[in-house]
Amino acid sequence: MDEARKNEMEEGVKTIDVTPLKKWNRFLSFLADYFLTFIFGLLLFHLGAFPLGSVATKAPERYDQYLSSVKERDYVLYGNNLLFFDERSSNKNPESFTVNLDYTCKQYIGYYLGETEESREIFKNYYTSLAKNKQNYISVYKGLKAKLDFFDIGETTFTLKEEYKSEFSALFTPGDEMSSKGYKDYESFQNEFFLRSYTVMLSDIQKDDLTYNGVSYKANQKIVSDYKRFADVLVIASALISYFISSMAVSLLLPIITSHQKTLGNLVLRYERVDTASLSIYQKKKVPLLFIYYFAMNASCILFIPWGNVGFNELFSLPMLLPLSVVALALSLVSLAFLLFDPFNRDLMDRLSFTVMVSQSSMADIYRAKGYDF
Repeated sequence: MDEARKNEMEEGVKTIDVTPLKKWNRFLSFLADYFLTFIFGLLLFHLGAFPLGSVATKAPERYDQYLSSVKERDYVLYGNNLLFFDERSSNKNPESFTVNLDYTCKQYIGYYLGETEESREIFKNYYTSLAKNKQNYISVYKGLKAKLDFFDIGETTFTLKEEYKSEFSALFTPGDEMSSKGYKDYESFQNEFFLRSYTVMLSDIQKDDLTYNGVSYKANQKIVSDYKRFADVLVIASALISYFISSMAVSLLLPIITSHQKTLGNLVLRYERVDTASLSIYQKKKVPLLFIYYFAMNASCILFIPWGNVGFNELFSLPMLLPLSVVALALSLVSLAFLLFDPFNRDLMDRLSFTVMVSQSSMADIYRAKGYDF
């Protein structure tokens, strides 16, 4: 320390104002690390974790077996007249199941309009001819009576009400279209009655089994269900691994190897994290603790890491990832609340680690006040 600085310190203590980052800048610091973690995780998932996991678990071979079992399973439904396809525009394959189910609903309603044969009344066909359980057939209609009112229901006979016959007849009249009310009623009929009843029927088949030419529905459905569980586990494990590695790179490894313990986001934005007691760069021994905070705060992005491999809507049906992301999001919102009301613009992470975020220029002022070069 030179003579001039010694004299200055003898004359009095020099004070400086240390200004924490503004609330927006502190939030920007969080966003920077959040999106960098997400982007790296996304790349790791698609370029590393998921492809390697697929090879290691022989996923392509399992997928081929899955497709074969789906065809065999649906073959049982087609063979027993429980699922129909339009021979003019569709084939019996896994991709067309939803289309064929829609066509089956149309064929089913056609029976009550006098447009299709009795075999299209799939519930009567299954419960009375195949399952030999007429009582369950009756319960299909009477069980939903409280919520739906499409049929006139007798003891053992069911008739579509005249108003719906009039509305739905356009389905079988070339050049005619249903009214807006007709479309709404048909959609309600399809979703609330037909698909719900069809799902109950499939559950019954899964329980008691159904065969056609020696092919078992239950055995093939088990292979299909096992594959879906396997696919979910593969996606979830790949996403977790990708997020963990990405988070480590951004929030642990880089702070350890850099001189000022900066995360990648703070390195880009030129922000510093300092200890509130000593106003010095926080020690390296705190890096693992801060990594835990970063890992927890940023985990809400994990739900979207499989995006591209999994459809957007399907992301929200993945077990484990959704609840984990929701908990992390709630934690982030709590942290944001701390940031909004803290006089020094500290979020939950800052308060728990006894640190505060400042700009690089403010850090330089602190060091110069202490007599060091920055």
